[in-house]
Amino acid sequence: MLARRHWFTLASAVISIVTIYLLYGWLKSQGELKLPSGKEAIAWMALGVVVYLCSFIVRGLRWKVLLNEVGVKPPLHETTGLLTVGYAANTLLPARAGDAVRVFLMAQRTEASASLMVSTLIAERLLDVVVLGGAFVITSLVFAGGLPQGNRAIIALVLLGVGAIGLAVVTWAIRSDRLPAGVRGILRDASLAVRQLRSSRHLAAVATLTLGAWFLEACVYLIASKAAGVELHLGSALYILSTAAMFTMIPSGPGFAGTMDGAIAFTLHVLDEPKRLVGTYIFTVRFIIFIPITVLGGLLLVLRYGGFAALKAARKAQSAENEEAEAAAKAHLPLEDLPTGEIAAVRADEVDTADAASR
Repeated sequence: MLARRHWFTLASAVISIVTIYLLYGWLKSQGELKLPSGKEAIAWMALGVVVYLCSFIVRGLRWKVLLNEVGVKPPLHETTGLLTVGYAANTLLPARAGDAVRVFLMAQRTEASASLMVSTLIAERLLDVVVLGGAFVITSLVFAGGLPQGNRAIIALVLLGVGAIGLAVVTWAIRSDRLPAGVRGILRDASLAVRQLRSSRHLAAVATLTLGAWFLEACVYLIASKAAGVELHLGSALYILSTAAMFTMIPSGPGFAGTMDGAIAFTLHVLDEPKRLVGTYIFTVRFIIFIPITVLGGLLLVLRYGGFAALKAARKAQSAENEEAEAAAKAHLPLEDLPTGEIAAVRADEVDTADAASR
């Protein structure tokens, strides 16, 4: 029988294949795909690449601040470099394996506990969810017709009620100590990340850096529209970005194949942009966001971080730790009874299920 992670990988692949097939059929019906051409379009794309790379410096600085909070003090070029390698791995590998790669390589270079660094990844996810979730709600209200009415309002209220009931049940289960020890460990670690942010001396700094990173990425989406001939402004570009971030929470293959593209097509339809330009815009965004960072991350991996042998070792370590942590969770072993590496694996499960941009 397939292990849970194998089912997750299989489901992700199926979702990507189905969405790509449906989207391809729709795009094909819109006529021939026109790629950006001409000096002006190429210049816009080059600018988009530069802005996107600048966002990695901001993200690297944020990770450095979070690592400093737990006593790990890598230089900025190290956090930025490993972020780049991790994003490149996410483009090529399923199940956000790039997160495990950067944790493994950072632990190797700093001789620090991987479990501490995984908590900083969870903190990153929480910050991203707050910023992108807020942006998604606000921009959806502005661009998608305001507050839901009629049947949509009823559905929204039902979902809100179900969410509130679910939250109440989970809270009761935690307080009454009715959850398995392995599950309690994962929840404790999530709360540790929250407490880490709340008690952080640099909360304002990491929040500002998070806003700055996503502002730069919204600018990338805006710049891509200039190259593709789509008429956007910063607000509508943020709407596309935040919606794409919500869609990429759905499990999918490497590079958010299918889900991200579907989100872009959906938002451009809401914005009444010409259908013939949807494929052009998707291509432009994907080129700017994925191609240069994958090439740069691959070069850094080969030239600085041990090459593909290190990548293979990280994947092997992640697989072994996930198996041990899964077995311990089934046996209801307390998280604190696990070795450090297995704690990191349990914590990595939560990171895998969170969703931003990251790319």
